[in-house]
Amino acid sequence: MNAIGEVIQVKIIRTGADVAGLRSTSSLDGRYQAYLENLFTQLRDSLQDDEEDEFCLDKHGYIVLLEAGDDLRRLPGIGLDHLPDGLLGTWPEYVEEIDLEGFRIYRLLVLYDNEYGHIFLSIKGQLDEEAETWLQGLAE
Repeated sequence: MNAIGEVIQVKIIRTGADVAGLRSTSSLDGRYQAYLENLFTQLRDSLQDDEEDEFCLDKHGYIVLLEAGDDLRRLPGIGLDHLPDGLLGTWPEYVEEIDLEGFRIYRLLVLYDNEYGHIFLSIKGQLDEEAETWLQGLAE
């Protein structure tokens, strides 16, 4: 929740339509958008079943876009509500800082079991100080 008590919706990418929708409705930096599209394509190419009409990340784990103002302690809809510190209470499989031609992002993977996990993406410097310190420390 934000300061006035409304629930903040986390951006979750499950399908190619979600990625395409971001292109038309979002103000993402072009380098970040291209990275996101490439990441989704890589996941689709490596995980898609022959029986699937349209590839969906539901059974593998989503791509979650963290944005300015998101509280990593309370991210609704991603399965970490049982942890007192939310995402900050996890131990990610990996955290890396990625340079997109001068535009820097964090990418982290949190595994929920051996076959399911979420990839989180965040623009460096947009989150609160504690979250940025946590990400930077894990990326080093």
